[in-house]
Amino acid sequence: MSIIKIPVRFEGSQGEKILYALFDSGSTFSCINPDYVEEIGHLEKMFRPMEVSTASQGHYFKIEHRISSDFYINDVRMSDEFMV
Repeated sequence: MSIIKIPVRFEGSQGEKILYALFDSGSTFSCINPDYVEEIGHLEKMFRPMEVSTASQGHYFKIEHRISSDFYINDVRMSDEFMV
C-alpha cells in the first residue's frame, strides 16, 4: 500500500476547485470531503446506502451520497464517482 498527497483540480457541474488529494492504492472507494461538494458538483442521494468499515477495527460509517467529477493530474483528465 502506498499513499501519495498531491494538488488535484476537480471539475464538476457546479464549478472547479483545487484540493489536496490523498491516493491510497489499497482503498476500495474514492471519497471527498463534504465541505467542498457544493463548489464542485451536485450531491446525489444513493438509492441504497453503503455501510463500510474503516481501518480501525469495529468502526463503520454509512455512505448515503455521492458526486461525479472529472479531475486532472498533470493536465491528464480522469473521471470518478466520489463517496461523500
